[in-house]
Amino acid sequence: MHWPALESAILIPIFITLKIYCFPGPPTYVAFSPDGQQVVSGSSDQTVRLWNVQTGQQIGVPLHGHISHVTSVASSPDSQQVVSGSSDKTVRVRNVQTAQQTGALPHDGHTFPIKSMASSSNPPMLVASSLSKDILTS
Repeated sequence: MHWPALESAILIPIFITLKIYCFPGPPTYVAFSPDGQQVVSGSSDQTVRLWNVQTGQQIGVPLHGHISHVTSVASSPDSQQVVSGSSDKTVRVRNVQTAQQTGALPHDGHTFPIKSMASSSNPPMLVASSLSKDILTS
């Protein structure tokens, strides 16, 4: 395919391959933390995991709580919390250091699985969407 707009562009490859082993279920969603030091992954085994970008090693223990596969993950702007959405129609917030759940947004109005999420630092906010055409905000 010919892309004229890219002919004069400078393309810098930034692909990083993390060799992740001992993963019981295939990852369904991944995202970088804002500081670029970690990758957050969600999986079909209902867990969320943190990975060190430099070493490819898992950080801490798998984060449990969802009762269906994880469909979306995000990191808070300060990289201190991980947010995950699931086919169980919930959004869960966990502290990166303690692995403890610090919050949850139940499926108020969501009748379909959570599909995407994003966070903002100014103002501090989390948004999540689902196929029910709703946007849930924190």
